[in-house]
Amino acid sequence: MSLEHEQDKLSPTEEQSAPAEPAVPAEEPSAGAPDPFAALENPTVRSAADLTGNRRKKKKTLIFSLIAVAAALAVVLVLLLVVFPAKEEETPSTDTDTTVTILDKTTTTVAVAVTSATLKQKDATLEFVNKDDSLLQKGYEDLPVHSTNMKALAGSLTLYKATQDIGEKDNLSDFGFDAPSLSATVTFYDGSSYAFELGNETPDGKSWYFREKDKNHIYILDGDSAAALLQAPLSYVSTDVLTTPSTGSDSTDTDVVMRNMSLSGSVRKDKSFSFRLVTSGDSDTFLYYDYIITSPYTKGANSSYTSSLENFTSLTADEVIAVRPSAADLKTYGFDDPTTVAQFTLAARTTVTGATDASGNSSSTTTYKDLEKHTMKLGKKNNNRYYVMIDDVPIVYAVTAASLPVAELQYDDFADELLFLEDIAEMGSFKLTTETGETDFALTHHPEETDNAKNLTVTAGGKTYDTTDFRYVVRNFMEIKRYSALTKSTDGQPLKLTLAITRSGEKKPILTIKFYEMSSNLYAAVLDNGEKYQVKASEVKNAITQYENLLNGKTVIHS
Repeated sequence: MSLEHEQDKLSPTEEQSAPAEPAVPAEEPSAGAPDPFAALENPTVRSAADLTGNRRKKKKTLIFSLIAVAAALAVVLVLLLVVFPAKEEETPSTDTDTTVTILDKTTTTVAVAVTSATLKQKDATLEFVNKDDSLLQKGYEDLPVHSTNMKALAGSLTLYKATQDIGEKDNLSDFGFDAPSLSATVTFYDGSSYAFELGNETPDGKSWYFREKDKNHIYILDGDSAAALLQAPLSYVSTDVLTTPSTGSDSTDTDVVMRNMSLSGSVRKDKSFSFRLVTSGDSDTFLYYDYIITSPYTKGANSSYTSSLENFTSLTADEVIAVRPSAADLKTYGFDDPTTVAQFTLAARTTVTGATDASGNSSSTTTYKDLEKHTMKLGKKNNNRYYVMIDDVPIVYAVTAASLPVAELQYDDFADELLFLEDIAEMGSFKLTTETGETDFALTHHPEETDNAKNLTVTAGGKTYDTTDFRYVVRNFMEIKRYSALTKSTDGQPLKLTLAITRSGEKKPILTIKFYEMSSNLYAAVLDNGEKYQVKASEVKNAITQYENLLNGKTVIHS
């Protein structure tokens, strides 16, 4: 129980009255050592006066002791202040600008004041030249430039500002100038030149010691400027793997999309596939999708992947790993057997919305203009990053796997999980063959009717069937999903159902599916295009049951 609860149990009188004084055992003088149990054997209660007088003596003694201790502490404190005076504020006031300009070559005459520069780091020597008012790294002129890093370098080579002026020092080695981190020579637009060195980092790790070449005057250069001077050679190569091309139009109705793509590579073995965006010229069936798989089978694409693919028009790497890789380098990074090879087209998409009719309806027209074609290769995966190369650019990039929606994309993941999807408005016949017989439903469409119950007539064997019931029967068959790949042969297995669909005005079926009973739980679905899957027996049996209910005039479940 907590103290609060114990206090709550006290009566008001008990809370207000002072606690009783504890009995103090009598002190009996003894010539020898005191017996610690004597008070217990011969208890004698003293008078209140005796108790009070004794407490007062103890209280006075305690007070004098505390005063003595306090005095001693005061003396110690004074001595500490004398021996160890308060440390002066080292950080200057934020209201005072303590920066020192060592050299300023900024100008409005040219875009880049630097005409050339040589930076000798401990592990590399970097050379830069000015070409057409742009700073380029020698030996990398043909490679795309990392504009941000190059701009930072040009700024650090033009304006030198110190956060602190240390002054003249003879002990240069103490600041790292016996083995400089950087030795640099810079020439400027006006023909002048400047040579300087960076020594060690400052103890706080935020800045660097700086001096003009052969001078003993030392400064502290701010960390940002020093970082721009100490970047690795590959830091000046652009990390833009893919940039969104210009559409050449300012219209808000025009954007850039990934129009089509084919995917191969070792991660897919023999299941390479291709797909493209749906266009207005496609069958109404495919208008339910954003992308259509065109190879190895014609099939709608899973909508959960399409958004990331459609917007796959730009890509930035974490870093540049290598330039102009040798054959040995390509093997090291996995490009002798790429994980993925993606060939794709970027296009400008323009959507124009037509006029609105009296009913408030409007139509739109979408056109595409191809802009760029690319081939991207993904090598090995290392620390959740892929090595990437694109087109004929001799650069190996490191790109996070999360930025590559195509890296491990498989056909079975990308394909719609439904076995088939067909717009009833385009359907000419729906033929079902089961163990009990065959029924060939003929569909007659009435496009002038807006009521779904009246815009279709369904007949079979001279009998007309309820349109709504028929739609639900077809829906049950279209909702049968791929469960897994079929690995067993269907030879000798009972054929339970054959489904064949034709489109209006055509005689040859556009789709035929045979269903075999493989077990009590699984059926095999074999499509005429070569696709083979396992499906759940329950879904097939339910579809057959609803079909038979329609034939026999029983209730068709609308769900």
